[in-house]
Parts: sequence; structure tokens; C-alpha cells
Amino acid sequence: MADNGESKFITYQDIADELGITKMAVSKALRNCNDISDETKRRVKQKADELGYIPNILAVNFKSRKTNTIAVVFNSFHNPYFSVACYKVFTAIKKTSYQSQLFFCDEFLMNLNDVKSLMVNKYCGIVSFVEPTEEAAAFLREKKIPFVLVGINVDIDGVDCVYTDDRAGGELVGEFFLRGGFKNALFASDSVSETSDRRMRGFAEALSRAGKSFDFMPCEDPKEMGHLACEKIAADGIDFVFCFSDSFGLLLLLYLEEHGLADKVVVCGYDNLHKYYPLIRKIKSVEYDLDAIVNYSCSMLIQKIQGEIDSEEKVKKMFDVKLVD
Repeated sequence: MADNGESKFITYQDIADELGITKMAVSKALRNCNDISDETKRRVKQKADELGYIPNILAVNFKSRKTNTIAVVFNSFHNPYFSVACYKVFTAIKKTSYQSQLFFCDEFLMNLNDVKSLMVNKYCGIVSFVEPTEEAAAFLREKKIPFVLVGINVDIDGVDCVYTDDRAGGELVGEFFLRGGFKNALFASDSVSETSDRRMRGFAEALSRAGKSFDFMPCEDPKEMGHLACEKIAADGIDFVFCFSDSFGLLLLLYLEEHGLADKVVVCGYDNLHKYYPLIRKIKSVEYDLDAIVNYSCSMLIQKIQGEIDSEEKVKKMFDVKLVD
């Protein structure tokens, strides 16, 4: 074909013109239809490669009621946990006959508009680190789109949950606080999820058995919270802080260093990010088998997509945790 110096997307018609066959024959050959000979399929695919044909996945999705693409939903570019977790999901799905695409949600909850934007690409399933609203979940349930929520435990119809034993994780941190002979504790969280509540509840239960209490500091702005936490730590003589995540715990350490308080406080986080990113400072943290969580989530989701597990069956799976130094 003549090159006029401009980029051009190759179409079915371009391939058909080169081979002297119909556009419909090209379409069927590239879709491996049974009424097209193997020789024609071979010629069409070879010519498509020669011309640099790129399939228009979006167009295919609009023509089909089902694709082999799974959406992976997350809501933070700042927390390295999501980089690790999303990469592991991509890797797990890549080993199957499915593919995956990232979708960013800029809120703690995925609402109906987010879901409608998501479904423009007609995904066959969703792995999400973001909790959906009941309205969003109802929409997906109506469309029969399997949805697995990772890291959060909710009771919403149509939402399967795979999560860690966050209450036990908080309890382990509380027991460490008691063993270490610390005096005053603070639980700091920059998340409004139920996951944060379970971690704090476990921490509270451990301390209450020894007649101990702690302060709680919730805030959605990590920078504002960092300064406020330092002020509170200095004023109240706090010597132990349990943070919702390693990400916030590491940020808090920076503020503590700026205020000259780092050697007076022990910070414990959750996720053990150092295990995945050695360049990240190692702190005391709660760890779990993220590979097992991801593999289970992806496998279960695909079984639901393929009908091997009843779509109406509610799946909940909890994974153990441990405290690491």
C-alpha cells in the first residue's frame, strides 16, 4: 500500500483489498470462525501482521456482550501498596486466557457513575481495592458482572470479599505494645474504610485486657495529620503509634524526624512494604501472604466468569497475618 507519510490505522477493508476477498471474510478469519478455511485464516493473519493491523478492542467490546478483559480498580497513586498489589493481579491474570486493565477511582467509594464509566469497555469481571456503593453493586449485579473486593469486608449483595484478619493484626500490635513496656499509645488512620475499624478494634481489645487505653486520630489529609500527630505526641508523651498502613507510618516518621521526636516514638504500620520495595525503610509492620490473596481472588473471579461457581454464591475468604520487625 502507498505510504503518504501519515500514520494510518489498518482496517478490515485494507486487508480485504490486499487479498482480493470480502471484508466479511477478513472479519471471520480474524475471529477464527468455523465457516472460513484454515488456509484463508492463515493468509489473512499473515497479511494483517504485514500491514501492522491493530485490533480495535473497544469496537469489539461494543459488538460483543462479553469480553475477556478484567478491570483492576484502585484509588491511590501515593500508597506503594497499590503498586505492589495491582502488579501482582496483572501477573496472575496474565497467566490465564484473560487480560486486565487498570481503572483509577479518586474516592474512597466507587459510585454508580464510576461503574458506568468503567463498563464502557464491557469488562467481564472486576478486581477492586475500592469498596462500591450499594447502588453501584446493584448495577453490576443486574449486568451479571462478577466483582471481588480485595482487602475490605462488606456485606453487599454481589460483592465477594477477600481480606486479611485485620482484627487479629491489630491485636498483635497491641500485644507488642504491652510486651514492650510502652506507656501511651495512639492509633492513627488516614482511611475511612471498615478495614481501619477492624485494625483499631483488635488493638483496643488487646490493650483493654491489660486495662490500657489509647488515643485515636482520624484524618483524610495525611500532611495535616502528620503535623497534628506530632503536636499530640509531644504534648501527651505518646511513645507508640499504630498506623493504619506502612504508607502513612513512613510519612509520619518523616514528620517526627522534622520535629526531633523520631527517637522517642516507635511506629508500627501494616502491609510490610519493605518486603516488596527494599529501598523503603523497614518498620515494624503486620504482614500477610499477598500472593496467596491475589491468586485466590483472581482464580475465584475467573471461575465465576466461566460459570464454574454460581454467580449468586457469596464468597468470603480471610487470610492470616503476622507481626514482623
